[in-house]
Amino acid sequence: EDPDWIEGELLFSDVTVEPSTGSVNLRAKFKNVDNTLLPGMYARAVLEEGIRDSGILIPQSSLLYSPKGEPYVYLLKKEKKDSEKNDNKGGNLHRTLTANEYYIVMQSVLIDRDYENNWLISSGLKEGDLLVLNGFQKIHEGDIVIAKEKEQSQVNSK
Repeated sequence: EDPDWIEGELLFSDVTVEPSTGSVNLRAKFKNVDNTLLPGMYARAVLEEGIRDSGILIPQSSLLYSPKGEPYVYLLKKEKKDSEKNDNKGGNLHRTLTANEYYIVMQSVLIDRDYENNWLISSGLKEGDLLVLNGFQKIHEGDIVIAKEKEQSQVNSK
């Protein structure tokens, strides 16, 4: 059964979390025309913190950390990074790739926060980037791989 939803406005949020219960004191204002809410009642609330139209969510399992603790992901690109296009002898390592072949490229990212089982990325990725989701033990930056597309999942919010 769906809960009854009463929309309201958040007036105040305490800055501390009660360690024993994990709760935060809030003050909100609601239209309570049916007297659904009574003084002293406890309620479960869903708060919308804001909407980021250009937000990028990635699965938490696709994020890796460098030995220095810096977060990064592997992307699939048709071009290598400029620093990898030549070998140690000055030769060109670039070759023409087939339609489903890509280079593995390491990309540093900045994490904003978590959302369910995802990370909200604040910089380092853009819409349309092809993210490597698994197989990290077998790949290295600059490797050529054949990509298999995974069905995208839609993240819904209330």
